[in-house]
Amino acid sequence: MATSKSKYGKYFLTEPIEIGPMLHICGDKGCIGSQFRGFPIEMQLLCLSKPGVMIHKPHAHDVDELFFIFGGNPQNYFEFGAEIEIMMGAEQERHIVNKSTIIYIPKGVIHCPITTLKVDKPVQWMHVLFQGRYKMHKGADMSAHPKHSDRHPYAEVDKVKLRKGITKGIFEKYQLKVAHRT
Repeated sequence: MATSKSKYGKYFLTEPIEIGPMLHICGDKGCIGSQFRGFPIEMQLLCLSKPGVMIHKPHAHDVDELFFIFGGNPQNYFEFGAEIEIMMGAEQERHIVNKSTIIYIPKGVIHCPITTLKVDKPVQWMHVLFQGRYKMHKGADMSAHPKHSDRHPYAEVDKVKLRKGITKGIFEKYQLKVAHRT
């Protein structure tokens, strides 16, 4: 929500945190970015803390996309404690990410699956899709992509605890199958 009713306060979108936990914003109905006509991106930031497979099958988009994969220590992004496999192209060329990396995926380039093979220390994953809502090429299977109605916000009482660093039992209470985990 906006931080104030001032002229520019509406542009400060505080705590766009969804169950996961993850930071997320886009222009889809039900998302915080939808209050702005023509919101320009779909963005998700989350922590990878255990091995797993992201749910999307190989697909492409009609716009460019960026993946940011970086160490979980914000004071030292060289500290990277994971190994992530990313398949690219129709031929499924295999790439291993084991250092902080930015991946540019031009429109039309097939990518996925993405598998977190190993995690010694949690790392951050962010993707930015250069359109206001998450869409794949026409005909791609979008059934696994979660709807906003499935990404409920945390209850206010739990937000108060989380802001104080109290996490015990809260994340477990909200366990959902979300876009980045199986």
